[in-house]
Amino acid sequence: MVRETPLVPAIHPQHVGLDVIGFHSDRLAALVAASALDVGVPTCGDWTLGDLAWHMTEVQDFWAYVIPSRPAPPAEYVEPDRPLDSDLVSRLEKATADLMAALVDADPADAAWSWAAEQTVAFTLRRQSHEVLIHHVDAVLAAGAAMPDIAPELAADGVDEAIKVFMSEIPNWASFTRGTGVIEVATSDTGDSWTLAFGRMEGTSPRTGKHHDMEALMIADGDSPDTVVSGDAVALDLWLWGRSGVDELTVTGDVDLVERFRTSVAMSTQ
Repeated sequence: MVRETPLVPAIHPQHVGLDVIGFHSDRLAALVAASALDVGVPTCGDWTLGDLAWHMTEVQDFWAYVIPSRPAPPAEYVEPDRPLDSDLVSRLEKATADLMAALVDADPADAAWSWAAEQTVAFTLRRQSHEVLIHHVDAVLAAGAAMPDIAPELAADGVDEAIKVFMSEIPNWASFTRGTGVIEVATSDTGDSWTLAFGRMEGTSPRTGKHHDMEALMIADGDSPDTVVSGDAVALDLWLWGRSGVDELTVTGDVDLVERFRTSVAMSTQ
């Protein structure tokens, strides 16, 4: 992913936040505790449930450091060592508790470091809500458990975040040249829609010196789409994150754009 970090405060919907982080973290930990740690996670490459638990621990431990240190960048952060398998669940539970404690009294409008354009506590609340939601789904699919109830509004916000933060955020040092193809993504249950144009992003990061030249997408509200992908918000959110197939959605128009779109999504969310 290519990211820059100017201060861009935002206010996010109330359905992301501590309740979502706590609920899905607790359920993920419970699934791991009730399953064999070497069970494969089909939606996460060659990861096992143990690997998934440790990944979520590392993520939450990191942001539990970032928020109390705000607005300083995490230059002094020390990555934790992976514990014995017998301690994985308790270490995940501690990371969740630390993150919740860091966020509970933090003003969402406060400046706080992130890897994205938005530099606020609200970014962490939103990102960690969707991070643990998707990884809870990973654990469910690995363990063969029942899929959790996900509010359509939460899922629609997940679609919005994936599109606006991961897929169409062009850094200020790069240029976007529009190409051919316009795709619309629409929720059938919450009435939300996003229109994006295909093109290329090119530029050299002043931070890393790396030159980027890749297919990219940019918000193109008001343009007529060549393809429309629609469905309920949960199905769209899980599809964007590679946790379900397009067969649960309705596609009209140029179907070739759908595969291009998913390829761009997969690259931007790595």
